[in-house]
Amino acid sequence: GSKGLTTTQVILAAQGQTFDELLREVNEVPGVVGTLIVGNDGLVIANTMPSEIDKEIVGALTSSIYLNIDVQVKQMKRGGIRRVVIETDIGYTVLSSLEMGTLVAFSQNTPDFSMNKLIAAVIAMSGRQ
Repeated sequence: GSKGLTTTQVILAAQGQTFDELLREVNEVPGVVGTLIVGNDGLVIANTMPSEIDKEIVGALTSSIYLNIDVQVKQMKRGGIRRVVIETDIGYTVLSSLEMGTLVAFSQNTPDFSMNKLIAAVIAMSGRQ
């Protein structure tokens, strides 16, 4: 049988784009080490992460983190989440909502890294201010 496509997948196909092409702008930000698109079910749809990162675990954890934070933020009556930025001692993780799931971007602390450039690329890719 035919596989159901999300609206985003149909639009991408019509524009002749792939998920990898869609992720390119985010991946080109200096300091970004990789990106994932994780479906609402926690499964990885697209992946540009380095091989040493277990994309399946990142996918499952992303869904868990995003869902838990979203519930808490809604309980605080602060609306729905668009993005979550996690700062660690080795870099940043940005989670951004998409129609079909969540965009995940990992960065390293490098001299040329700019959070503003990363957020601008994520917004451009996801189409959500």
